[in-house]
Amino acid sequence: MTQNAAAFSLTDFPGMEEDLEKVNGHIKRLLSSDLPSMQEMMDYVLGARGKQIRPILTILCSKLHGKQNSDATEMAAIVEIFHTASLIHDDIIDNADTRRGRPSVQQKFGRDMALYAGDFMIFSTLAQTLLTAKVWYKDIFKKMNVMCTGEIAQYGKRHDPDITEEQYLNNIVGKTSAMFSAACLMGAYSGSCTQKEIAAVDEYAKNFGLIFQLRDDLRDFLTTEKESKKPVHSDFRNGYFTLPAIVTFRDEKYGPMLRDINAKLERGEDDPSIDEELQKLMTASGGYEYSLKKMQECRDAAIAALEPIKESDAKNKLTEIVNYCYDSMETL
Repeated sequence: MTQNAAAFSLTDFPGMEEDLEKVNGHIKRLLSSDLPSMQEMMDYVLGARGKQIRPILTILCSKLHGKQNSDATEMAAIVEIFHTASLIHDDIIDNADTRRGRPSVQQKFGRDMALYAGDFMIFSTLAQTLLTAKVWYKDIFKKMNVMCTGEIAQYGKRHDPDITEEQYLNNIVGKTSAMFSAACLMGAYSGSCTQKEIAAVDEYAKNFGLIFQLRDDLRDFLTTEKESKKPVHSDFRNGYFTLPAIVTFRDEKYGPMLRDINAKLERGEDDPSIDEELQKLMTASGGYEYSLKKMQECRDAAIAALEPIKESDAKNKLTEIVNYCYDSMETL
């Protein structure tokens, strides 16, 4: 994996910048409030947009057959709003102080206000979108249901060193892949894709989500706090054991050592030396190497999933995004 891939751009695709402007126009409209305190929070949320990978995937999937339906940019906005609302709620659960390199909503406005902000984003969107009559509109809620199930399943395995790789990957398919699937499916539907093509982009999204989360989990161990924009090893300290840790836990030699560290943290016995110990154990057990291999498998599966779709610039860009996510440690 490389640390820099400056030659790659998510928006280097004909019309993408203009489409994202429309997406952001929809987001601003859907999140407007007459209450000044609520609008202040919405303005703060919208001032910290990420690279908008989900809207980009929606737009690309809407163009797999050429010109997209006009609904695509609004669907992309809805997926992005729901995703952002889920992040606000995640930060409340994790008591996170930062998000994307600046104070989280709950840190800036308080936990209660952050909860209301996330709720408002969802309900305001439902009230104002013009797409509720679409026959495929409910599919986004099916995916959100899967997302919530994945989050709950992950929470149920918190501080459990016996979590299996299968359980961990299933949780990712829920909590991360589901929203990518929603983004890709909405685009495919609006672009009049066939059922076979819709199934293909859903499989692509599932594997892309796995790569995305595996990569993010590795960042928790392999990058500095400045690079990752969150405290290193925060997942492990919070009891969320990712693949490098799972591999290490099941190692006969290094597993007991890692369990001792986990027991220390559960007792509140934290100190700076734990960071170095974690690095050594994950490396010695092969946890990092195994995780990278799993990422490669998912990358290959994502690309293979697109085979039923005819060649196009949009399909090529979807492939580029997968390769970039696999090759780079840059934030997406």
